[in-house]
Amino acid sequence: MSTVSSRVPASSRANRQKTELMSTSAARIVQIALRDDVSLGELAQLASTDPAFALRVLAFVNSPAMGIRRRVEDVRQATNLLGVRGMRTLGLSLMVTSLGPAGAESEMLLANCLRRAIITRELALLTKCKDPDPYFTTGLLLDAGLLASAKKDLERAAYIASAPAMYRVVHERVAGFVPHPELGAEIAGNYGLGPEMVEALAHHHDVAPPQEPLSRVAWVAERCAAVFEGGDIVHHRQVAQEAAAILAVSTEQLDALIGRVPAMVTELASALDRTVGDQFEVDDLQERAHDRLVALNEHYEGLVHTLEDLLEKKEALQQELRAANERLERLASTDELTQVANRRAIDEALRRDLARADRDAKPVSVILIDVDHFKSVNDTWGHQTGDAVLSALGRLLKQMLRASDVAGRWGGEEFLCILPNTDSSGAQVVAERLRTTLPLHTVAGPRGPVQVTASFGIATVRGPGCRNASEGIMRRADSALYQAKEQGRDRVIVSP
Repeated sequence: MSTVSSRVPASSRANRQKTELMSTSAARIVQIALRDDVSLGELAQLASTDPAFALRVLAFVNSPAMGIRRRVEDVRQATNLLGVRGMRTLGLSLMVTSLGPAGAESEMLLANCLRRAIITRELALLTKCKDPDPYFTTGLLLDAGLLASAKKDLERAAYIASAPAMYRVVHERVAGFVPHPELGAEIAGNYGLGPEMVEALAHHHDVAPPQEPLSRVAWVAERCAAVFEGGDIVHHRQVAQEAAAILAVSTEQLDALIGRVPAMVTELASALDRTVGDQFEVDDLQERAHDRLVALNEHYEGLVHTLEDLLEKKEALQQELRAANERLERLASTDELTQVANRRAIDEALRRDLARADRDAKPVSVILIDVDHFKSVNDTWGHQTGDAVLSALGRLLKQMLRASDVAGRWGGEEFLCILPNTDSSGAQVVAERLRTTLPLHTVAGPRGPVQVTASFGIATVRGPGCRNASEGIMRRADSALYQAKEQGRDRVIVSP
């Protein structure tokens, strides 16, 4: 039986193997070039030991994108001309070209990346930037996130890349892709590039231009690249001119740059040993497909508005769902009458706080509370008044306890308070304050105000070794509560 690899032409397998080897060399170059102590001699030595990579260094340094006027034939000389940053830029360029799978769709995605790299670098030069290499690298990565997404779904990524550039983030969100500004920033971070570059990649689709120079140039470059990439060319050209004016780049300078871009993309791709298909000049694109592109742009704009509405509705529904889940969680853990924790929630809180006390070697105290003569309240004043008494006690507990404390209804007229990091004397102070305050909170009965008191039992444990002490501490608190009731009620008893 023939295997898949046997059906792949030998030339394709060789090209693929060459790309994999090139990516390895490129990764080593990037890794070494990011070191603070790296020397050009070290980079030149590494480039010279890999013939395939040496050819790429020479092709790259001689490409029009680098703007070096005399031809260079020596690898060491090429390395010196590129410098550390230039070698790192070359390594990143080769790594980016290996991100997407092979095919015509991938060529379009790669062309978008190279177009942005060239435009960003040229804009930097027009603004008198002395070191254009970081700008080239930033531009190269502006669309790298979408190129990386092509490994997940090439057809969908190519469809998104064929949409007008300003609408791609919306399409990515609808497709379930990580938006390419976010993914490109992540790639830059993984490569160890600086925070300024990461920020530029993350914000190049913002509505307003960023303030930082690198981010600002990248933001403008994105709008200039959009002129070549679908939609109403006249409109996108106007947007690009307005954006370029932010950098004090004139319309004449921008038009000259746009005119150079197609040839430079093809030449740079060749220097990186990749093809990017036919690169048409803007005027040719406008003459060949003006009517179709305008109609397509209108279609995209309508579609984008629809998608944005759907996304807003989806996000609103997600927020409503989160709120509903939170309400359900509260209902599942809250006693409906008193609005404090129910028995299940207070049990979980006790286990949690005992585990923390065990880990941190801290004390934890519990106060078990029982409303005095509650049956008499129900018999005399009715169950509605009894419920009002319990609700009033629940409100009082929530008001007087700390945020770290937990109050819950233990059952019937019994309540439990959990006081983390509190010893028995501290718990006694809290219980006495509750005991003296409770009678002041009367509730309305059918024949006048109803005043109640309560009895309190306290127990304390201290870590370590208290993780599984929930039954023991509750047994001691219950015993102390029983003593309080036996001794006449309306009092606090602390378990020894």
